[in-house]
Amino acid sequence: MKYLLAFTVVLVMNGFASSNLNITPANDGTDLLWLSWTDQEDTGVVARFNGTTLEETRMFTDCYDCISTTITEDPSGGMHLMFSKRDTLFSLDPSGAMTTEDMFSFGNSSEWCRTGLLRRNADPTQGLLGIYRSSYLSSGSSHDWQTSDYTVSESGLITIGNTLILEDLYPVSGSDYQSDFMFIQYPVMNATGYPVMATRQFKGGGPMPPTPASWRIATQCHNTTASAVYITADTLTCSTNNVQDPMPIASGSCTSNALFLWSDSTEAFYYSLHDCETGIVSTMPFTGEPPTIYGAACISADPADPGMLMVWQNGTNSILGRHYENGWSDYTYTLLENVTGIYHGSLAVCSTEDGYWVAYFTVTDPDPVVFFVDRDDVTSIEEHSEGVDPISVTAFPNPFREALSVQLNGNGAEESFHAMLFDHSGRVAREETSTGSTILFNTGNLPVGCYLLQVTSGNNVYTQKTVLVR
Repeated sequence: MKYLLAFTVVLVMNGFASSNLNITPANDGTDLLWLSWTDQEDTGVVARFNGTTLEETRMFTDCYDCISTTITEDPSGGMHLMFSKRDTLFSLDPSGAMTTEDMFSFGNSSEWCRTGLLRRNADPTQGLLGIYRSSYLSSGSSHDWQTSDYTVSESGLITIGNTLILEDLYPVSGSDYQSDFMFIQYPVMNATGYPVMATRQFKGGGPMPPTPASWRIATQCHNTTASAVYITADTLTCSTNNVQDPMPIASGSCTSNALFLWSDSTEAFYYSLHDCETGIVSTMPFTGEPPTIYGAACISADPADPGMLMVWQNGTNSILGRHYENGWSDYTYTLLENVTGIYHGSLAVCSTEDGYWVAYFTVTDPDPVVFFVDRDDVTSIEEHSEGVDPISVTAFPNPFREALSVQLNGNGAEESFHAMLFDHSGRVAREETSTGSTILFNTGNLPVGCYLLQVTSGNNVYTQKTVLVR
């Protein structure tokens, strides 16, 4: 294995509660990148890193909930460093002292706000700003997702384009949101798709008839080009009588897919693939050693990369990595040893042409540490077998009319399996257990619409969106 290049960025900070760590690469063939984070005093910090040393920093006050950075090109191909906090989008000159070129206030009266910036691969001159807002005012609560596209002129002037707002109908309660807010996965996209984000949602039950309350992991896809909100796809619905709630762990993306890693109410781990256009295409169990629910974990998000790298800290104080490209590699790499005190929000990874940059903070050392992982080291696994999905499921026809056939393929195809068909509200519309490899659902009296098919065989779970038409 090639050696890892490790550098400590020398920076004095107030306190040790640094979080919301991001890495933004220039993606111009150089090692230039920017680190951004919030410190204990709610100050946003942006630092330029030339591959070996820190060159410059810029501070922003009142960054209470979250900050984000990305690079957006102007029509002439010039780079502009974009920085967002809860109520303002800035364009910065990426050279020199990162001076402000322009700023746009998108306003905010909410109590909690999380922003995220994306760089389009197909059109690097069009950026995307994502916002999640939550308010618990006495006059009434409100919770919504917002996506806005924007462009930047050669001088750095910001122009906001299409803006879409999607109300979150089933947010978690106000007493939970302060701690739950850090688990919002937001946003990622593949090479040809639109921004996708995920969160937990809570849907209360009712006494007449007695319907149980439920938790679910939900993903939203915003198509800003068509000025429309596409689909909300649930990856899990579970009763609240479980001890643990479902929890989003990390999200990332590559050329073909967006990926969301999450745990269910039994603390089993799954990953859901989203095509960034129509919704969840599959959900599979995550095999091998997973991150912990409240530990540090992150996944790279680069539409130009055919794969992505997940990085996390395990219980032996090592930083581990596992690569995904059309399936998980079956080998977990130890990237760095003897590292303690990394917590949620203080670990980040980004993709470049040659490999991956990883950065982290610890509770005892507020200075960020940055190291490089060569791409060949985490993708050249000739001595190991390729990762194999445990099962696959075929649902046909899709769209369907009077009947839906569900067939189990691959590993476990000879075993019994359980299939459930959920309607848009999360209710079970059809349910059956088979001892063979096929189940046939009679759907003649069901209303038209989208249905979520969930198939369970042993410890394997598979989900797929299906559509009933007439």
